[in-house]
This record gives sequence, C-alpha cells and structure tokens, in this order.
Amino acid sequence: MKLKHFLSVSVLLFSALQLQATVYYASPTGTDATGTSKAAPGSITAMIGKLKAGDQLILLDGQYDLKSLIKISQSGTADQYITIVADDGAKPILDFRELPNGKNQNAIQLTGNYFHLKGFTVRYSGYKGIWVEKGKYNILENLEVYGCCDSGVQLRSGGHNMVINCDSHDNFDYQNNGSNADGFADKQGDACAGNVYIGCRSWNNSDDGWDSYERVTDGTPTVYINCITYNNGPASFNLTNHPRVKGVDAGLDCFNGKDLANFPNGGNPNGFKLGGKGTAHNTELYRCLAVNHRSKGFDQNNNAGKMKIVNCTAYLNKLNYGFGNDYDYTLDIHNCISFEPGDGAKGHLVTAKKGTVTQSHNTWNDGFSVSDADFESLDVENLILSPRNADGSLAETLLLHLKSTSALIDKGMIYEASRFEGDQIGKYVAYKGAAPDLGCYEYDASPSAIETLTFDDIKLLNPNAPCYNLQGRRVDASYKGIIIQSGRKFLSK
Repeated sequence: MKLKHFLSVSVLLFSALQLQATVYYASPTGTDATGTSKAAPGSITAMIGKLKAGDQLILLDGQYDLKSLIKISQSGTADQYITIVADDGAKPILDFRELPNGKNQNAIQLTGNYFHLKGFTVRYSGYKGIWVEKGKYNILENLEVYGCCDSGVQLRSGGHNMVINCDSHDNFDYQNNGSNADGFADKQGDACAGNVYIGCRSWNNSDDGWDSYERVTDGTPTVYINCITYNNGPASFNLTNHPRVKGVDAGLDCFNGKDLANFPNGGNPNGFKLGGKGTAHNTELYRCLAVNHRSKGFDQNNNAGKMKIVNCTAYLNKLNYGFGNDYDYTLDIHNCISFEPGDGAKGHLVTAKKGTVTQSHNTWNDGFSVSDADFESLDVENLILSPRNADGSLAETLLLHLKSTSALIDKGMIYEASRFEGDQIGKYVAYKGAAPDLGCYEYDASPSAIETLTFDDIKLLNPNAPCYNLQGRRVDASYKGIIIQSGRKFLSK
C-alpha cells in the first residue's frame, strides 16, 4: 500500500476513534468539576486525573500556583495519545515554588506511555522539573523548564521517547553544592532503547547540559540532532531574587554565611556527557553545538558504548572533545570543528589507548586550521539564546556559521552507507557543494540538514501519532522526506 493511501485510510479510522475522546480545559482558577468547557474550566490536577487514551487537556493562559507534585500514571495508546497542551497563543506557567525541597519532589512525574506534553513552562520545582520514569513513546515538545532544585528534565528506564524544541536552564541544586542539576538527565535505570532529542537547548545549569551517567541502551541508540549546550556549571549563581530562596527554602543551612549574589557552584560541568561507570550507552550526535564549559564540551565520562559524533562544533570548552577514559569504547568522529579549547592544542580531542577511535576530516586532522575569520559571528550569548520561532524551532542566526570564504567549506567526509550500517538515524549528512562542510552548520543550508540512506519498514509508521521533521517541526501526511515518530525514523516519498 502506498504511504499516502495508507495515511488517508488510517486518518479516517483515527477520526472515528476520536469521536469518543474528550477535550478538557484547565485554568489557574478553574474549579468546574466537569471542565469540558473553555468558559468553565477545571483545575489542572482534577482534569489530569480524568484523562484517558485519546483525550486532550488544554491549559489556558496564566500562572498555575501548585503546592504538590503532579503524578501521571495512566497511558494512551499508539493510536490515541493523551495530550496536555497550551491553548492557542498561550504560554501557561506551572509554578512549583511552594513544593518542598527534597528527593522525589518532582514537579511532573510521568510513568505512563503515549503522552504528548506541549507548549508550557515548568519552573521552581523542589527536585526535578519533569521526571519520566519507565515511560515509553512519550513526546515532550516546546517546553521550558528552569529554576528547579535538581535536573530540569530526566528520563530513566524508558525508551523511544522524543524531546523536541525544549529548553532547560538555570537549574541548581544549591543544597547539594550544584553537583547534580543537569539540563537534561537521560541516565541510570534498566537497559532500554534510546531516546531522541531534536532542537533542544541546555544552559546555565549547575552541572551538565546533558548527563547520561550509567545509561545503558538496548537496541536503538540515544540520538541528538541540532541540539545546543552552553555555559553549564557557571562558577556562581545570583540567587537574590530566586523565589524559592526568598520563600520556602530561605531557612536552609546551605545559605548560612553565603553571598546570595555570588553563591558558589561546585558542579563539574560538561556539555554532552555521554555515559559513566563503564556502562554501554550507544549514542549518536549530529550537528550539535557545545560552547563554554569549564570541563568538556563532548565528554565520554567512562562510557563503554559506541559513540558517533558527526558534523558537530565545540568552542571555548576546556577540552572540546574528551574521550580519554580507558574503557572498551568505540568512537567515530568526523567533520567536526574544535575551536579555541581552554587547554590549547591538546584540548581538541583527548582519547585513550584502549578505545577504538576512527577520526577524519576534523579541524585537528589533515592540516586543517580554524580561526575567527572562518565565522560570520562569534556573538555567543546574544545569538545562542535567541528567542525561538513561533513553531518552537530554533531561530536561524549567524552564530558560528561559516563565511563564504572559509577553507572549511566542502572539506568534510562523504559518508557511505557501509560505514554506518545498522544505525537508527542519520547515516548521511546532507550538504551543498562537493562534500559536507565542517562543523554543525552547513554553509548556505539548513543547520539540521540530515538525511538517511536506509529506513525502518514503512509499515511501522503510525499515522495517528505526531510526526516531526529533522528540524523539530511537526509535519503532516503531505510532507516529503524523513519523518521521526515515536523515537523512530521513516521516509515519506
């Protein structure tokens, strides 16, 4: 059956199924027990408790002041996701500044499958902002998480989840000296399939941008596409206006005798931390950017798995690419830029003798050189944190984009299917010209222009679940090209 016809028939079936679904509404002051009218919304906690497969909860605008965590344990199905989404044009804020400080005080705790969370902010949790425990085939999209007392977003013991166009920043576990609050923590737990991150940003968290400590993949790797990590692990935080520090946490011993305007951070910051403790975390990074970390931009951290880093850029990290741990790991790294590491020439790529490293066409290989003159702009802070587009995708800027005069254009390795056979995503980097350029941004092309040579069986595509392209934009059945759905890839011709 052709894809278009397959989609059309399935959409009709889906429409019939959806007739039994319910749309609920919640607002910060909602009290209606039914909550099925925008004019008479219910409370967010009461409405979440009602949700069943196929249902939708629409969050109306405003600040939701929540004093207890939100637990979500029910599940949708592959054909009928449960959706919690912001109202059109709204940016609801779920504020947890009154939540107690401590372990398990997560703002949102999701243990179900087939959920789609989209378009709202989670802030000031007493522990993690969003915790997905054993959940599978969930979608986190266009979310902002910040100011939490541990990691912003954590996924553990689940797989095939998709995190798309999400920002996690300024999370700081000040009670633990900043050692554990990552932007995204995809770590620990049971062996399971990897998750997919597209167009996400992580910055100013007290520890790592992404942390995969003790992560074990079983089957599919964890994949990062067009993701940015910046300035995690700053030396200090200004907490003078932090609502939790001024409020529910004001009496914590950790603040005694400390200057709140320059509160010290003891985190050991890395950008993309790919593993830890000798576990095998298979992971792939395509067109990702790591900037300004006091430790490493791309960090092996005792990962014993298979790692692929393709067309990425590391700038101003102490070690731009650090893979010097003696585990039986493999690293394929090609077409990457290393620019101005803090440790000078030795900080471009650090490897260990025991690891199997295949590298070529990087700025530290083959006589390449890189300088300020190669780039349109190095205005990092102003451009890397530019507001997102209306659809949540990353704004196009000139940050670290190659100039037309750069000698790094067309100098990349042309990928062959045989080199990356068996991967789940992104075996071939699209490009203009004679060959791929070096770095995460192709000159005069989409910054996330990644295509694949081989694909999963198209019959596995679920026409009733949301689909996205490689730029993190949601697409419909008419889209031609690569579709990512439920953590897997497909081709629509």
